[in-house]
Amino acid sequence: KTNLKKPHNKAISYTDSSKGNNKDNKHKIEEKIQKEEEKKTEQKTQKEEKRQIEQKIQKEEKKPEVKNEIENFNFNIINDITNLKTEENKNNESIWAQACSNNLNFSLISTPKGYIKLSDEPKGLYNFSLNCYMNSLLQCFYHIKGLRASFIDPSKYSKETQKVCYSLSEVMKGLTDEKENYYSPNNFKQTLGEINKLFAGHKGADVSDLYRTVIDSIIDEIPYEYPEENEDYENKKQNYEEAKKDVDPNNPINKELTYFYETIYRCPEGYNDHSVQNDSSIVFELLKISEYTNGKIDINKCFDYNFREISNNEFFCSKCNCTHTSTSRDKLLSLPKVLALILNRGKGKQFVDKVEFGEKINIQEYVDDTFIEPEKRKYNYRLIGVSTHSGSSSSTGGHYIAYCYREKEQEYYCFNDTSTYRVTFDEIKKYAEPYILFYEQTNDIIK
Repeated sequence: KTNLKKPHNKAISYTDSSKGNNKDNKHKIEEKIQKEEEKKTEQKTQKEEKRQIEQKIQKEEKKPEVKNEIENFNFNIINDITNLKTEENKNNESIWAQACSNNLNFSLISTPKGYIKLSDEPKGLYNFSLNCYMNSLLQCFYHIKGLRASFIDPSKYSKETQKVCYSLSEVMKGLTDEKENYYSPNNFKQTLGEINKLFAGHKGADVSDLYRTVIDSIIDEIPYEYPEENEDYENKKQNYEEAKKDVDPNNPINKELTYFYETIYRCPEGYNDHSVQNDSSIVFELLKISEYTNGKIDINKCFDYNFREISNNEFFCSKCNCTHTSTSRDKLLSLPKVLALILNRGKGKQFVDKVEFGEKINIQEYVDDTFIEPEKRKYNYRLIGVSTHSGSSSSTGGHYIAYCYREKEQEYYCFNDTSTYRVTFDEIKKYAEPYILFYEQTNDIIK
């Protein structure tokens, strides 16, 4: 009798009654035992790996490391891969692994246990009610440093009397909080819906309308004692100084986005008259600009059009006390930290789809820097945010996303609701149809 060594957890013995022990038989038996041991080891390893993955999901780690060997889970990958079952189709494993490593199209996956963040990509915003237009603008606001700093703490604002400021602060805090993988701006949408019916209910809206509503609401909600109106201006300087009194210098919107501009009127008698106003955005009417430029439009031509000299019919000149056909021209009197450029594209057949824009712009030729201190004469601006739309209509169809520049990584990111991923400026320029462009003041030299 020949007794072979017993394998672990299973007693196996063999008896050879023949005189000549068959060596080939013995070799086959040993191979069979070895394969059984290897199979048990592999099953044990797989079971342990599955247990570790389950523990990671249950603990909801901040940045879980999702491995290629994930099995027995049904994954719904946002954007590209849906209902992937690695157990049923192992070929999908390589697709899954490559998608995770490249981080090209998403930063979250959903599992039966909830959402898991794949990497340290920035956070997205949940689209719960056709609110992609809102998510797009909120991401742009978040990436304006001054606005983020001003609204990062909801306790600074009253929930009852400063509803927009408070709900915006909740969003800013939510996007900063690393405990969550994404944030749902439900309270913000509800607040805006109470102010303006355009944003109520389950429907889309125009991001430009939202921008104006949010800006006006923040300015109105933060108290400021406005001086009595006085339009008796003797000269340009007094005109400008009086106009500045009508703007709260501590309001976050005014600190970041508001600028002053003057309109200079010239009558045929040679007299000049001035009017100073302020705004928090520059609006480009693309249909009119398209006619002015014979179809091709870029941001520089938009500035040229808005700040060109134009003729005015029946202008009353306060200097010669007569009504004339005069000319006028606008000039910037101050430089905002952030330029918000709104592109009105038109609707239906009267629509401008393609606008060229650069990563950096210089606006010196449109500025009268008489009242700007020399050290603050920074005319160069860098792109930090794009609210862009694709589809049939900016308010009733299609989809909004945002492209934003993150100073920490010094890279651009696409923010498509909960999905976030890196992009290049060339990709933005190629695919974006911007409705609002945000440029931040910089010391960079324009090449």
